Amino acid sequence: MESKESLNKRKIEHLVLPSKLIKVLSDVAKKINILPDSSLDKIAILKNTELTEEELTGFTIFLLYKEIDEVIENLNIVLDDLYFLPDRLNLLIGSPRKRLYLLKRTYFYEFSRTRDIFNQTLHGFKSQEHLKKEQVSLLKNRFYKAHEEMISIRNILVHKSVVWNSEEDYILTLVDFSMKNNMLFKKDGTGEALDLKEVLNQHCQRVIPIFQYEGMKMRNMIQNFIDEIYK
Repeated sequence: MESKESLNKRKIEHLVLPSKLIKVLSDVAKKINILPDSSLDKIAILKNTELTEEELTGFTIFLLYKEIDEVIENLNIVLDDLYFLPDRLNLLIGSPRKRLYLLKRTYFYEFSRTRDIFNQTLHGFKSQEHLKKEQVSLLKNRFYKAHEEMISIRNILVHKSVVWNSEEDYILTLVDFSMKNNMLFKKDGTGEALDLKEVLNQHCQRVIPIFQYEGMKMRNMIQNFIDEIYK
C-alpha cells in the first residue's frame, strides 16, 4: 500500500478559504440561493441582489475558489491515473501509449482552464469597480508569465499536430507496436526484452513530479491572491 507521504508528494493541495471569508459567506447564504451550477458568469446577476459590497466581493472569491478547486481535483485524478497506469495494464482496454498521452493532454487542458477562470474573476472585480483596467491587465499578464510554458504546450496540443519525440516516447512507441504485432524488441547491450510496464513507469515517474510542481505553483498563486484580499 502506498504511504501517506508518497501520496502527498504527488498531490496538489486544495485551496483553503480564509476564516474571514467563511463568515462573509454565511451572511451571503442568508440572502441568496447558491445553486450547484453557480459559475463566474453569474457575477453580473448578483449585482442586482441585495448584497453589500463586502458580500459581493466574498461571493466572487467563493466562485473563484469553487472553480479552481474543481480543476485541482481533476488534476489530481490525472496524477493518480498516471501513477497507477503501469500496474494496471492488464485491467485496461486499448493502447497504453494512447492512454498515457490522453492523460497528459487532459492535464494540460484542465490546467489551462485556470487562466480562464482567473481572468473571469478579474473582470468580475473590474465590473464591481474594485480593479481598474490596468490592474486587470497586470494581473492577467503576471498569471500568464508564471505558467507560460504549460499554457504554450496546451495551445500546441489544441492548434497544431503533436509529435511526442523524446527518447522515452520513441521506446514506448516501439514496445506498443511490438505488443500489437507479436514482436519483441530488446535493449541494446543486455539483450533483455523491453518491458512495457517498466517503460511506462519510467515515463510516468518523470512526468508526475513536473505536473505536481506546476499544479502547486498555480494553486499557491491563486491561494495568495485570495489571502491578500482577506489578510
